[in-house]
Amino acid sequence: SVMADVFRGLDLRIPADRLLISPMAGVGIDEIRSKTGLEAIVVCMPTVAAAIGASPTAYVMSSGVSDAQRLVVQKIMGAFGAGFELEREDQLSVVTAAIGDAPAIHAMLLQAQIDALVARGIAPEVAKEMVLMAARGNVSLMENDDRMPGQVYVEGWRRYQVAGAVIRALEEGGFPGVVEA
Repeated sequence: SVMADVFRGLDLRIPADRLLISPMAGVGIDEIRSKTGLEAIVVCMPTVAAAIGASPTAYVMSSGVSDAQRLVVQKIMGAFGAGFELEREDQLSVVTAAIGDAPAIHAMLLQAQIDALVARGIAPEVAKEMVLMAARGNVSLMENDDRMPGQVYVEGWRRYQVAGAVIRALEEGGFPGVVEA
C-alpha cells in the first residue's frame, strides 16, 4: 500500500512511552516495533463506514499496550463504529478480505437491482428508494433475529418460496465461494 511505502521511508523518532495505532495495510506489529522502537502498538482495519461512525473495526494489540492505553484504544475504535479485538494479527487479513470489500459488493448488488428496475420502466429515483428501503428492511430483519443471516434466509424466506431465479443463480454459481476468495 502507499501508506506502507511512505512509512518504510520515514525516519521516526517517537518517545518510547507512546501508543501507536496504525491502519496501514501490510505493516504489522513487528515491523512497526522494529522501525519505531515502540512497545505499545495497535494495528487496525476500519472500513470506509468509519466516516459515519459505522465501521466494524478489527484490531490487534501488542503485549506492550497498558491497561490505560487499552481503554483509549477501545474508545477510539468505538468512535469508528465498533471495535472488535482479535487474538492474532493474521486474522486481520481475513477480516479485511471478508468485510473490507463489503461496501463495494453491496453497492454493486444494489446498483444491479436498481438497474434491473429502471430497465423495466421504473423511474431511477423510485428504483433507488425501493432498493435501499428493501436493503435496510432486510438488514433490520436479520439484526432482530438470533439466527445467522443465512439461516434467516434458508429457514424463513425459502420456506415461503421467495427465492427466485436470481437467488438460484447465485447459489448455483457459488456466490459464497466468490465472497470467500
